[in-house]
Order: sequence, then C-alpha cells, then structure tokens
Amino acid sequence: MGFVSLIGAGPGDPGLVTVRALEKLRTCEAVVHDRLIPYQLLDEVPAGAERIDVGKHPGKAKVPQEKIQEILIAKAREGKRVVRLKGGDPGIFGRVGEEIEALQDAGIPFEVVPGVTAGIAAAAAAGIPLTHRDIASSVTFVTGHEDPEREDSHLDWGEMARAGTLVFYMIGKHLPDIGERLIESGRPEATPALIVREASYPTQSIALTTLAELRDNPEVFQPGYPAVLVVGEVATMRSHVQNSLPLRDKLFVLTHPAEADDPLQTRLSQWGAGVLLCPSIRIDPVEESTDLIKKLTHMEDYDWVLFTSKNAVRAVREIFQELGWDIRRFGNVKIAAVGQATSRLLEDWGIVPDLVPENFTAEDLFRQLESEGEVEGRSFLFPCSKIARETLAKSILAGGGDFDRVTAYRTVAIEEPWHPDIPLSELSIDGICFTSSSTVRGFRARIGSEAFQVLANSTPMYSIGPKTSQTLAEIGARDIRESEVSDLEGLSDYIRRTQSEPGT
Repeated sequence: MGFVSLIGAGPGDPGLVTVRALEKLRTCEAVVHDRLIPYQLLDEVPAGAERIDVGKHPGKAKVPQEKIQEILIAKAREGKRVVRLKGGDPGIFGRVGEEIEALQDAGIPFEVVPGVTAGIAAAAAAGIPLTHRDIASSVTFVTGHEDPEREDSHLDWGEMARAGTLVFYMIGKHLPDIGERLIESGRPEATPALIVREASYPTQSIALTTLAELRDNPEVFQPGYPAVLVVGEVATMRSHVQNSLPLRDKLFVLTHPAEADDPLQTRLSQWGAGVLLCPSIRIDPVEESTDLIKKLTHMEDYDWVLFTSKNAVRAVREIFQELGWDIRRFGNVKIAAVGQATSRLLEDWGIVPDLVPENFTAEDLFRQLESEGEVEGRSFLFPCSKIARETLAKSILAGGGDFDRVTAYRTVAIEEPWHPDIPLSELSIDGICFTSSSTVRGFRARIGSEAFQVLANSTPMYSIGPKTSQTLAEIGARDIRESEVSDLEGLSDYIRRTQSEPGT
C-alpha cells in the first residue's frame, strides 16, 4: 500500500513552499497537480516519477473531482508515494475535504501538508496585516465564486458587513455584486478594498479602491485571475516603502540554476523587481568520480589547483568529505579562484586563495598567472564541467605549463518544456539574465526557438561576460547588455544602474 501527501504548494512564489512539501516532492513516485501551482516545484520531482496534470486549463475539458480522487487511490494502491499538489493551502477552498473522505473510505494512509494561502500572501504583497489590535480583531475568508443571488447561499452578508477584515477568493466577475451586497448590508461605501492579482508572482499587481467603486466602476478594477479582494480598514495601511525601490515594477527572468543564497535573485528582489525563475540548466555530479579521486590523491604532482566556479569547489569538497580528507591534503599546492563567490566558498572551507584575478574570467586568470611568472614549468589541476571551454588549457600549454583537466561535475540542459501557462513572449519583461553560454543555449531550447526569437528582437539580454555575449549575438539577440564585472554581484549592480537611468 502506498501513501498520499495532500500538499499546499503556496500562492505562486516557489520560495514560499514549506520544507516538508519539498521533502515529499523530492521523494515522490507520482505527483497529481493542479494548474495554479508554482511550476518550478515540478523541477523538484524525481525524473522517473509519474506526473499527472488535473488542472483546469482554458479550452480543455475539466477533470472531475471524482476522477482526481480515483487517480489518487489507484496510484496509492500501486504502492507509490503520491503527492497531491494543490495551490495555496489545501484546506482553504481547495476541496481537500472530499479527497480526505475518499482516501479514508478506501483505506489509504495520507497526510495533509499545509501551505501559504493566497489571502495571507496578498496581504504580505501589499505590506498590510489582516488583523490589527486597534481596527480589526478578526479575519474572515470568503469564497467570491458563489453567486450572491442564490437563495440557498451560505454567505451571511449581514454578519460579514459587521465583521473585521474580509478576504474574498475567486472573485472573478463578482466584484460589483460583492461591493453592492456589503453596502446594502450596512458596510460603509467608503470602506477601503484592496485587489491583489497574482499575489507573490513576479507579475503581481495591486489596486486600492473602495466598496462604492467596486459597485459602480467594476471595469476599472478588473483583476483577472487569480486574484484576492481584501476588504476593511487594514487596507489603508498599505506600505508605500516600495515606491522608493529602484527596480519597482520591473520584471527580470533568471536562467541559471536557482540557489538559496543566489545574490542576483536576492538583490533584484530587494530592489523591488519581480523575478521569474526559468532555469535552463542544472548541475549534476559526475557519473563516475574515479578519475577525479585519482587526481586529488596525487595532489603533490601539481603546483596549482584552478577553481573557476563554485560548482567545482563543491564537487572537490564533496570528494574530500567522502574520503575523510581535510584541507591539509592540498599541502603546498597554490589555489586560484575566479570570482568573489568562488573565493568566498573556498574561504568557508578554510582556504584563502593565493590568487583571485581582478576581472573574473579565465582569460584574466591566465594573464595574471603569466604576469607573476607562474605558468612556464608549472603544473596545473583544473576541476571543471565536462563542457568547460578549452581556452585556459590552450593558453597554459602554449605558455610552457602542464595542464591536467578533470571533469568534476556535469552541466545538464533541463529538457522539460517551459510552463505553457506563462508565455514569456507575451509578458512585459525588462531583462533576461544569462550567466554562461550554456544558459543561453538551454534557455532557447527550453522555451522554443520561435518564442526566443520574439524575445531576442525586443527584450534586453543581460550577459555576465564576453563569451556569454558572443553566444547571445550568434543566436540573434539584438539588445545585449554586458556586465563590467563577471559575477552575479557585478551583474546585479549593472542591472540596477542601467535600469535606474532615465529612459530605461
């Protein structure tokens, strides 16, 4: 007998999913998911796991709730670890109750993993609380999808008119009815109302209005889908701090593998920008580490170890930990690092690099080694990706040095097609960021050449360095903006400066 995890995927931002949810996704054997989920979470699912889309897609037949329950039971009876992935919190307008009942009746063991619901995320996006000791002692979550004209409505409009904060879900075309019903039931016309569309998504938008305006001018505030309506005095507390942020209302797409401490994503978000993650590559360990271990075992054969990425540092450190070695294994070997992030990761390991070139490229690393007389007659170990460029090897060999290149990790293109519900070519994007030639090629392959060409003709392409810019130019990008400093911090600083200039 298998097991079913009924999981809340959160409101849209993949960073708001729970640790428990990620654990279940990473170990599941089947995932049954809705449409309105953070699409990046599907990248966490094992490659061999079964993926079943039961979401409501425009123009397609809806999967009946009874059918979804049958799928969950069938997959569990196959002995699989099943994840039922639902947007927001499964217990708030998520029909999880019906799924719980079906699983209980079938004798299937299950658990419920809560998620951040859209109403909470909407308030956070607007910088307001839902309760406040002076003006709102209660909060009520309400479905806006129920027809207010229904005689058997379960909504008590008189009670809601007297309540504290109201949070309406699935408001759709019902905004005028909601405004009118609340006013008729005694809520003042001037009561503030906040419409939050796509809360926590990079494309979120917020509009502050009143109940009277909802009733009388609904076309001005058509929120689209999904959207949440917050009614009550707390809506007047909307924070205006974001108005001073340099990248407010800007939207950027990141194509490199996401990391918890990614300075590019962190900085852009802190400066007010929306960040859409579209990783085009992932970093995998080598299938066989025998060669890497052999080279590291004979460290005394080398004068230098060259680290040009954080991934190489991580790969070597994992080997050390696996074999029970410590940094004394390096002995008298000198260490070079390209980039501040690579250098910091080495320092975290207890190694202060002997050389960090001023400009963070392989070409500059060679030039600095050569200028210090550290090429001719020297022997170098270069742990790198299988697809790393040959530039460094050719330069050192031509300069009279010995060069030993070893594959420490693999850069693998993400083959899953881009999420169809987020057509990048139709969004107003202020920049797409590339950190390597492999991210350029991978991004083009993932979204399709036609969609890429549309973006290449009209969207600024931010490049981390010359080789990445060259690859962008080769495949047709027109507006290429290259960072002066070739690391993520330098790229983020460059984006902030150029996007904050008048006319951008």
